[in-house]
Amino acid sequence: FVLAFNGPEDDARNLVDLQYEEIDELIEDRIVTVPGVPEHKFRSIGVKRAVMGDETGGDVLKHYDGVVHRRLFALSKPLREAMKSDERVMTELY
Repeated sequence: FVLAFNGPEDDARNLVDLQYEEIDELIEDRIVTVPGVPEHKFRSIGVKRAVMGDETGGDVLKHYDGVVHRRLFALSKPLREAMKSDERVMTELY
């Protein structure tokens, strides 16, 4: 189950099944700071320190990494069991 994914089911499954090390690599490769935007941890205490824009990857994301990403897609066992037995198909809005 991938919320708001508009594509083939196999592509969605590939996103969910990525190992946490792969997610960490993607974060390191793709995430950069936006120069001039204060870090959240400093805004919450009233300090307006702006980042310089040279931080990347895990240094930018204070609470998100591959382990967190994997856990976002984990449903509880009772919910998974209930979904297996549910045969309803919802196709119309009321």
